[in-house]
Amino acid sequence: MNPKQKYRFRITIAGYVTAFLVIFLFAIALIISAKGFSERVNLIYAIIAVALSLFIVSAYIGFLNIRNIEITRILPSGITAEDVFDIWLRVYNTSSFLPKMGLRIVDKYVNAQRKSFDYEGYCITLGSKKLANMIFSLSLSSRGLYKFDEIKVTSSFPFGISEFSTTIKIHDEILIYPKIAEVKDITKSHFGLFTSAQKNLTKGSTFHDEYFGVREYNPGDSMKYIHWKLSAKTQNLLVREYLEESFPPVVLILDSYIIKKDKDLQALETAISVVAGLAKKFSIKGWRIALIAENNEIFSSSGHQHYLQILKALALFSTRPNPKPLKNTLSKLNLKKYNNHIAYAVCLRDREFYDFSEIAHYFKSIEIGRYKQFLC
Repeated sequence: MNPKQKYRFRITIAGYVTAFLVIFLFAIALIISAKGFSERVNLIYAIIAVALSLFIVSAYIGFLNIRNIEITRILPSGITAEDVFDIWLRVYNTSSFLPKMGLRIVDKYVNAQRKSFDYEGYCITLGSKKLANMIFSLSLSSRGLYKFDEIKVTSSFPFGISEFSTTIKIHDEILIYPKIAEVKDITKSHFGLFTSAQKNLTKGSTFHDEYFGVREYNPGDSMKYIHWKLSAKTQNLLVREYLEESFPPVVLILDSYIIKKDKDLQALETAISVVAGLAKKFSIKGWRIALIAENNEIFSSSGHQHYLQILKALALFSTRPNPKPLKNTLSKLNLKKYNNHIAYAVCLRDREFYDFSEIAHYFKSIEIGRYKQFLC
């Protein structure tokens, strides 16, 4: 129990109606008393006394009803935009004697644009020293970081004429990844050599020339390339990875140059989903992926954790308008480290709009396409 926790009291509409009736009856009692009808006055006074006692009892029980409550919020991870997911609220009654009745629980959260939202539910009964699990299904339409800061608990039990409320501060965050677009399998037309080399490695050949590092094991990988010592240390299957000509890493480039704000921002969100879809396609096949999004760079690597790192960068990508053309953004980066990469530029406009002749030589090859071209 937080000793600094504050409680608020208010009278409900039903309470105001009851108060009005009490005042009305008191006025009638004064009028009747002036005319000498004492027996009827006593009856009215008795009714007024009962109504006032209801106010006092309702307020006292309502206050006890929201005390000694602990709430824990459980948020999932790895959620993408428009996915339906569950949030758990675990409500615990720490009181040793008093049960809780009719609790209304409202959980508030804000998105990256600081817009406020909430969801609510009711805990009808909760015995002393008992735990109740409340499950709420949500679907968030936009990517980004959502912050959950407080849970409001209110109770108008038992008569509904008064209400007590308190706010419990619980700080949690959930990162919503961008929606994963269904994209074309561009690997079939651009990575024929890579596919054949991958088959050779899967069969157990020694088709490699330079040790690169390790990555997570993918179904189909040859067992002879498993790094057993490091796998035992990390408790995850890791595979040795080798560099050679048929295994070029991929760099995904996101164009965020905004000209027409409303139209281009909507296109940018779709382009981000396309980049996420391409990253998933390459990651599933175990290829090394790099990402360039404005001044944000993620260097090439492979594995599920690296894929999640790319999704995180896309989820947190700024929605502010970018006034710089893509070529200007790229020219300020050190592109020499991508000289063995095949680049895919996911752009907001048609290919004719872009001129990469001055920087194309930094990449093994570069494919420029409007985001719609990559969609299935």
